[in-house]
Amino acid sequence: MRKFQKIALLLLTVILFSGCRLISPQSPTPTFPAATEAEIIPTLVPTLQTVEPTRTLPTPTVISRPTATSTPFTPQKAAITVENFKLRKGPGFLFDTVGLYDQKVTLLVYGRSQGNGWFFVSTPDYRYGWMKSDYITLSDEVDKLPVIGYRDDNLISGHVQNAGGEPMDGIGIVIFPANSTKNSDQDNAVTDSLGNFYLFEPKDLSGYYTIGVNAYDCKSKTVDSQCQFLYGYPSAQSLSLPHQSDIAIQFVLPNL
Repeated sequence: MRKFQKIALLLLTVILFSGCRLISPQSPTPTFPAATEAEIIPTLVPTLQTVEPTRTLPTPTVISRPTATSTPFTPQKAAITVENFKLRKGPGFLFDTVGLYDQKVTLLVYGRSQGNGWFFVSTPDYRYGWMKSDYITLSDEVDKLPVIGYRDDNLISGHVQNAGGEPMDGIGIVIFPANSTKNSDQDNAVTDSLGNFYLFEPKDLSGYYTIGVNAYDCKSKTVDSQCQFLYGYPSAQSLSLPHQSDIAIQFVLPNL
């Protein structure tokens, strides 16, 4: 009888833990938004803490969008560094795919998104669209590319800092529908050296979404020499999309 009770207790524990909602998959290799795509961020370590969204909605903040530059500009030549790389309609993982391209395909890069996460490019088969910048090698410096605003979207930007107000770089941010656990429904961004992140979502997205911290970079100042995260994890937040104005969100990493 005592052996049967131990087995039943073990099964109950497994069932309870399998029902927990995690922002990122429990895997040693981060695979967002999808494990089968080349559009991944391999240097980030996924956090394994359950994060529940807060009940309150963030206060919308007017965000300054970049304007078109009148300075003459020559597109940069560039090459793709991975296979089966996606060209998308907009600068985000949730925009439709326009085409797939193989490694070493030559591109022309006309500009970059805010945060440098995406490049606006043309391909050898005369298509235009956006590609993730992590897997494109430019012929010149990225800062020489003009910042191109994308209007047909909901911009969700924000800032990550510690309790002392210091900006935190290399922090992964994920957004996903509140009623879905599929990686293909997720979008993500990484904070830059100033702690800023930018997510561009299609205007036709609707419903409640959860946004929160889900990963960190071992090269950032948020870890020790053993790549151990030095902070706690802030609560996620709930969003209702679409929104009439751009949204700005701030996350504060609590001290341990």
